[in-house]
Amino acid sequence: MSRIYSILILFISFISIKVTSQTYQPTWESWTSVELKKDFKKGFSADAQYQIRFDHDISTFKASYLSAGLYYKLNKYVSFLLGYRFATNIYTDQHRFSGGINLKYGVKKWDFELRLVYQNDRANFNKHFLDYQKPDQFIRARFTISKTFKKHYEVYASCEPFLFFSNNLTEITRVRSMLGFKYNFKKYHSIDIAYLFQPDLNKNRPLWTNAINIGYQFKLPKWKKMIGKKKKKQSL
Repeated sequence: MSRIYSILILFISFISIKVTSQTYQPTWESWTSVELKKDFKKGFSADAQYQIRFDHDISTFKASYLSAGLYYKLNKYVSFLLGYRFATNIYTDQHRFSGGINLKYGVKKWDFELRLVYQNDRANFNKHFLDYQKPDQFIRARFTISKTFKKHYEVYASCEPFLFFSNNLTEITRVRSMLGFKYNFKKYHSIDIAYLFQPDLNKNRPLWTNAINIGYQFKLPKWKKMIGKKKKKQSL
């Protein structure tokens, strides 16, 4: 397994070096998010997240994002997802609708995951506006390999190309690669810290993004436990 992990890291590094040699304008960003997650019965779960990004070497506000997702786990190998995201900055707003499938296979403490997602991005729902500016459509394929240590620590690496398609054009516009570390603590909390590298491949003057991604997640406990804790406090 360590050989597979090493090969994946070398592959991501090769992509990074290959693209960097052809680019001109590096920039550092910070992506910081807070997320709430809740598991329901019969394989359903949902989450809500707020994220804020800064660019120009983490000195300028780039955008903020508010998103929500609904998930259904068919079995330990297959799950489905639906999502919505609202993004805003000083220039415009954007709505994103997405849906996809997640395939996962685990061997001991190693997990191999492939996520396929269709995403539709639009700035406006006005029919006349959409006549001359169609929504952007992408197919995203993210492959992730991860390993868990002592049930609390997880390291992972991922690579995700974005395939843009329309009536006139189909091309890979960018590739997002990540190396990260996740720590689960006190049962319901987790912190995720990752380095993100993302080249934009379809520009006349190619750009790439380096980002530090920091995320906090709180997993809501079962309703019975939450109600039980409230009753104990009231009795005291």
